[in-house]
Amino acid sequence: MEKEIQIEKELENKRKLSKEVKDDINKKVFTNLDFSILYMMLMISINILYLNIDLPEFITGVKLFSVLSIVVTVAVFEAAYRKENIEIMFYGIELLIFSIIVMYIPYIYIYLEDKIRQIFMLTPVFFAIYYVEKSIFITLKLSIDYRNNISDVKEIVKDEENSSYLDEESTKIIKEVNAIEAAKKEERKIIKEAKKKQKQNEEKLETKKVKSSTKSKNELSTLEDNKQASKKVNKTKKETSKNKTSKKNKE
Repeated sequence: MEKEIQIEKELENKRKLSKEVKDDINKKVFTNLDFSILYMMLMISINILYLNIDLPEFITGVKLFSVLSIVVTVAVFEAAYRKENIEIMFYGIELLIFSIIVMYIPYIYIYLEDKIRQIFMLTPVFFAIYYVEKSIFITLKLSIDYRNNISDVKEIVKDEENSSYLDEESTKIIKEVNAIEAAKKEERKIIKEAKKKQKQNEEKLETKKVKSSTKSKNELSTLEDNKQASKKVNKTKKETSKNKTSKKNKE
């Protein structure tokens, strides 16, 4: 019980975010804020150029910039694929959305109504809101994941303590199961040997039957030969007697 209380106190202390986790959160949050500032500055620059330079020059400049941003987007996706990094992939998706927005800026600023153009000029504000919300989400998610990991460790410790008293009973059950398996194995071995002996006996009986049938055939053949021989002897005797009788009659 004291050990469990001590472990709980240690885990409660560890529930406070460690320096490494805080540094990781700060790094990701500041990276997202940097991207937010970058996109805001680019969109503000595009709006300033629209208000201060000629329309053909503005369209040419925006088209060149959109092509450049698409090239950078492809490079970011390639880096995410090679490194198998989901975080870089999300940066690539955000950059792709920004590139699409820049690509449609000349059409929106020239052909659409003033209200829509004015709303679209507030895009930097939308980027700022998005990245602030994303930073809050990252902070909450990493903090919750860290605390959940601590809770998982606590549950594992409790499970180990609760299951310790079952070790002896588990050992007995395992021994009984092993004994049953050994008995079944021995039984299978005996049955296998009995079947083998039975097969051998059947083979011996079959051999004896074959031998006895062969012997009887030989005996029958011998009797038949004897009969034929006796017939030949009788025939010979008859012929001899006939010859003698014929000679006597002639005399």
